[in-house]
Amino acid sequence: NITIILSLGIIFILLAGIIFGTTTWDVINNIVKVIMLFGVSILFFAISIFTNNKLKIEKTSFAFWILGVLFLPIILLAIGFFQLLGDYLSIYGEGRYIYGIISTIICLPFFLYSAKKYKNTYFIWVSLINTALLYNFILKSLNIENEIKIFMWTLYLGSISLIYTKIKKYETKYLIVIKTLKYYSLSILLLNMIGAFIYSFIFTLNYMYSYGIGVYIEGSFLILTFIALSILSVYWIQKYRWLNGIIIVINSRITLGIIFKMFGLTTNDILYYVLAGISLVAMFMSIFYYFNKSEKLSSLRNAALYTILFLMTYLALISFCNLQGLCPAILIYITIAMIVILAKDIINKSLSISLRCVALIILFFNNIYTLAYFNLLNDIFTFKEFH
Repeated sequence: NITIILSLGIIFILLAGIIFGTTTWDVINNIVKVIMLFGVSILFFAISIFTNNKLKIEKTSFAFWILGVLFLPIILLAIGFFQLLGDYLSIYGEGRYIYGIISTIICLPFFLYSAKKYKNTYFIWVSLINTALLYNFILKSLNIENEIKIFMWTLYLGSISLIYTKIKKYETKYLIVIKTLKYYSLSILLLNMIGAFIYSFIFTLNYMYSYGIGVYIEGSFLILTFIALSILSVYWIQKYRWLNGIIIVINSRITLGIIFKMFGLTTNDILYYVLAGISLVAMFMSIFYYFNKSEKLSSLRNAALYTILFLMTYLALISFCNLQGLCPAILIYITIAMIVILAKDIINKSLSISLRCVALIILFFNNIYTLAYFNLLNDIFTFKEFH
């Protein structure tokens, strides 16, 4: 009965606030508005303490505490919106990121105390998001390039991983924190990867035909980001090892593409196909020999090898379309021979069959490519003796 009465009280308070805000809010001074918001927050905190200490109703106390805490960022947002600290420390001022840092620092102790007091996942999430906002405001205030920001976010994920490793030893004591931190880190990892892919694409477009120290600096940060993301993905994505294989190979290929752009290599250069082919062969050999007899990491191995085969097929097709000399063709023949030789030693039969099928497809296009290079084939659609 007490819980129902208090719940009705909350509804009446919110209704009273809506009526008050829609009728007299425009005529109230900005300072008075902030004071009233602050007063409402204090009221909710007081009711929460009263219901917990006197009435011993923990759930109702928790509900009022949430309302009180939620008003804190609203109060800080109102102060910045009404420019009570001047134009500089306002939402639209030049110091808006500095004000964001101050606001998140003020809120963080309340969120951490609430998480410790109630041991609730909600406040742990709010605390973690608050730290992410604080870190974001710090990066924004430094006014650095986007590629460096992505790298800094990867370092942030690395620091979270270290904290997770430390507190995981005390799993019984910090079980809720560990579970929340795991999903939070996976979210940050996913967002980092999306951001890194986007900025690598932008980097490729911006510096396709330009060179200089800026290209090398930004390209180096992107390369470090993809290497770090590959390592962190292995650490965090342990349940789905096949996903790790795909991520590592794709990150390696994108890293190689960034290196090519840094040194001015494009798909019109023979060296592009030679280096790309050699790198894929090296990846194939290393993954095959290192993981071939490991049943524990079979899903990672299979996914990595399938991804490499897809990239090999893609490389064969674009080299065939561009007809850039005989070197790529010879390299593809060597790759096909290597695939056929190694396929018989692969434990996974479906993967072995897939390897041979892909080898046949690549061989078909490569033969056309070679015939065209030696002028033995001009037009495959009109040449009657093609068969």
